[in-house]
Amino acid sequence: ELEAKGRAAREASKRLAYLATDIKNRALNNISRDLLARKDEILAANREDYKEAEA
Repeated sequence: ELEAKGRAAREASKRLAYLATDIKNRALNNISRDLLARKDEILAANREDYKEAEA
């Protein structure tokens, strides 16, 4: 699963390289906004992952 995600990320990065800077900036701003909006959910999931890894 991780290898497939890595391949998909590499392919996406190749396609993104050709986009205009303003489009990439808008995409990054949207990602940032969405991550901040889900911060508590993400941190809670990370805590659970950490607990499971320690067990």
